[in-house]
Amino acid sequence: EDTRLQTLVEFHAHVQLAALEKELAHHQEVVNSVASLFIGSKHVTRDEFRLFTQSQLSLNPSIHGLSWNPVISDSQLAGYMQQMQQEYRADFSIRNPAPSDLGGHEKAMQHQLIPVLYIEPMDGNSEALGLNIAADPVRRAAIIKARDTGEAIITEPIKLVQSNSEDS
Repeated sequence: EDTRLQTLVEFHAHVQLAALEKELAHHQEVVNSVASLFIGSKHVTRDEFRLFTQSQLSLNPSIHGLSWNPVISDSQLAGYMQQMQQEYRADFSIRNPAPSDLGGHEKAMQHQLIPVLYIEPMDGNSEALGLNIAADPVRRAAIIKARDTGEAIITEPIKLVQSNSEDS
């Protein structure tokens, strides 16, 4: 009886693991498709991003949001700020996560800016707009891995500024 129960538990564990791996692979495909949108265009507008991601989000209800977070150099900052102030709101700013969003650890100002500039759906996610993800250690690790591998990367679970729980 113990052997039978052990075999049954292992079987169900393998089924669950296979389902999780399949879902993660599909999520990676979605992330890759968003990356391809930007690779294939000189400039993607906020509306184009919204239209593209709406279909991805409707087909994948377990994905709570998709964002575009460009690396911004000092020479590009003024242009991006002007664009975002026109597209979103006049008081748009780029900010580092609050120390409480980083697990209570104070972080030094990062020299690299990688802000959330487009995010969909906007409803429920607008708080993330302008957040410099390079200042968050988990996100920064994903950024470094993406840079080093040339692949789009899904982060480990993170605490989102727009929610009270951990999501990814």
